[in-house]
Amino acid sequence: MKEKARSLKIAYMCSYVPYKFMEQQGFEMIYINQPYNISKEMHDKLPVNLCSYVRYCQKVVETGDFDGIILTNCCNGVQRLYDYMKSEVKIRFCYLLELPRKNTLKEYEFYYKSVSLLVEEMKKYFDIGDISILKKSPEEIRVKEKVPDGRTVLALGSAVSPSTMETLNDYFTSYNILVKACSTRQSGDAILEIRNKFTGRDFDISNKEFLIDAEPCPRMNDFTGWFKQFIAQQHTGLCGVVYISPQRCDNLLLSYPHVKKICDSLHIPIIQIEEEYGSWAMGQPSVRLEAFAENLGFKGKK
Repeated sequence: MKEKARSLKIAYMCSYVPYKFMEQQGFEMIYINQPYNISKEMHDKLPVNLCSYVRYCQKVVETGDFDGIILTNCCNGVQRLYDYMKSEVKIRFCYLLELPRKNTLKEYEFYYKSVSLLVEEMKKYFDIGDISILKKSPEEIRVKEKVPDGRTVLALGSAVSPSTMETLNDYFTSYNILVKACSTRQSGDAILEIRNKFTGRDFDISNKEFLIDAEPCPRMNDFTGWFKQFIAQQHTGLCGVVYISPQRCDNLLLSYPHVKKICDSLHIPIIQIEEEYGSWAMGQPSVRLEAFAENLGFKGKK
């Protein structure tokens, strides 16, 4: 017998999961990038050379009280996590959602079909509604974010922990902080809204007007292209870039040389920070961030 979705807890680790849609069905959606009390006796069940955010999520799901988890097919680390969850963890529902690779309407159509498959699979376990009942409008979800007026530091990354955000706020008190990371997006719901709005009419995959006005995530093919355009348009207000990644995140590490080259061409200081996700103690990265902030202040006085 299928259970009602009401009060059931579904974990997710990526904002491309349409969590607002899931909440409308009655699920309690829990974004597991927040600090959790994980026993120190709990050892890594995944290889230590995998992304620290992936290994952190594995511990959270195994120690937490979740009815299911929705993963996203964004990297090898998450694929390994999915394989482990399916074979080793007793959890009611585990799904690997396929994602768009470019910010195009053709890829939105692909994502829409991927979510439709997710819904069909969830119907086997839960009493869930149809994907067409979404209520928000694209205008409410789409974010047109510009660099704030004045001296600004851009924090760019994927999974940025709350402790890292606190450190940024502590060290860059003289600057506006603009965060562009997975935790600040709502891309999954925005794509569904746009695809639903134009189903059967005016849905021209060449019309860029309907694209969500937000940065692609680092695993997408057009991430560095987006960053080059963004930084060229907004660089006059930027004093520095903090490039943040969980330790051993392949997507961000591969993109960093391109991002640094773009920053260097515009004489914008940049620092790369890797954090051991889940340790909640910055250590050396904290010292490097403090030095970077002091250096920005020194340059600003010249």
